[in-house]
Amino acid sequence: CADLTTQDMVVIIGGTNDMNQITYKNRQSAHDIPDQIHRFCQLNNHTNFVVVPMLHRFDLEGKHFINKEIPIVNKKLEGMSGFNVVDVTELRRQYFTQHGLHLNKMGKRLLSRKIVQAIGRTSVTSNSVSDISQGL
Repeated sequence: CADLTTQDMVVIIGGTNDMNQITYKNRQSAHDIPDQIHRFCQLNNHTNFVVVPMLHRFDLEGKHFINKEIPIVNKKLEGMSGFNVVDVTELRRQYFTQHGLHLNKMGKRLLSRKIVQAIGRTSVTSNSVSDISQGL
């Protein structure tokens, strides 16, 4: 990130695979993920960040402990400063593949639009944001 400036944008998408390493016993460690992202963004405050929160795991039961931890982690992310958080509330089951872990084509398009909207909320003085959204 050293070469990036206030004219640049970094989109952080992750967390789902990190949650695979979480067990019921160490599930509280998932709460460290937002702190790690926040620290990274603070250390690189010379550029702009957009963070995609963790998505619900439709490959797991709704009451699975991972699906219970995801909203807690995401709420913590939303309360932090230094980056914009993408609104993923519309990404329901119909936007995921049959197995439920990955986004389907419609889900990828919706997430792309949501990322563009989050980029638009940042203080980047670039005309390319509107150009990007035209193609989605």
